Amino acid sequence: MNRIAALLLAVAMAAAGGLPAAAQDGGKGGRKGGDPPKKEERKRLSEGDEVKDLPLELAAGGSWTAASARGKVAVLVFAGDWSPESMEALKRLGDPKGKVAAAGAETLGVLRDCGAEKARKAAKDGGITVRLAVDPKRRAYDLLARGGLPWTVVLDRAGRIALSSSGFDEEAVARKVGALLKP
Repeated sequence: MNRIAALLLAVAMAAAGGLPAAAQDGGKGGRKGGDPPKKEERKRLSEGDEVKDLPLELAAGGSWTAASARGKVAVLVFAGDWSPESMEALKRLGDPKGKVAAAGAETLGVLRDCGAEKARKAAKDGGITVRLAVDPKRRAYDLLARGGLPWTVVLDRAGRIALSSSGFDEEAVARKVGALLKP
């Protein structure tokens, strides 16, 4: 069969829904209709869930994990370097005279969608003093946040989510941290 005849036959069969899946997806073996198999989605965590696997690269070098924060109360604020509201939240989070710092939690700003070099520049340009981590592929954000920036997560001493909320309410976070640190 010549190429033109084969092409016409393939077009006719596709129009009739008669091509096998391997032909519809270019021979890649996807599902019927040519759709690629979906990635297994990680469960989005909620308040009360334990955070087990959360490695984050620190902008200054090294890494932070939820396991390294066990025994401490940790506050993570997810932000975008392009969002003035997010950058203001990180500024307040890192303020040594602020309410969250006074409450005694370990604090970490997490810049979503950027790498370490861009995070360092954003911190310098924005006067950000809180320790920064980066989440360029949004793995931590997708695991912990529901949507929007800034997004605040408070982990208790056992690594469970004690608070997960949109925005950054400094007073509410300080109250939550204070309650978690009481003996």
